[in-house]
Amino acid sequence: MSDKKVLNAIGILLVFGLILLIIRSINKKTETKLYSEDAYAALQDSDKLKELDKAVSSYHNSGKWKKATIN
Repeated sequence: MSDKKVLNAIGILLVFGLILLIIRSINKKTETKLYSEDAYAALQDSDKLKELDKAVSSYHNSGKWKKATIN
């Protein structure tokens, strides 16, 4: 009886381990990007960053978004 409980516990652990391995494999293949390439480039350029900061500051002061073009 004790041997069956040990084998059952090992089997359950193996199943959970296999599920975890599958989930990790899927996560490694999935790419998550928080910013687009254009947005990342804008954040790297100090002039564009100043323009973005100005637009956000304007929103914080007025409470409304104004259309801003960042070149």
